[in-house]
Amino acid sequence: MFFFFANQALGQCLSPKSFITITLLQIDLQEQSLEIARAGHCPTCIMYRPKTTFGCSPGP
Repeated sequence: MFFFFANQALGQCLSPKSFITITLLQIDLQEQSLEIARAGHCPTCIMYRPKTTFGCSPGP
């Protein structure tokens, strides 16, 4: 629901030519878990320590 309302609010104040994306993270330190929600665009790039990456595209 958050993304729906955010889209409605931003749609009223941004130009139709604008592009915006969002990633929402919920981190549970006790359970050592991470939940990710994104707006359906390119994967979110998460870097943990120098050599560990998740969801990153290699790029051009």
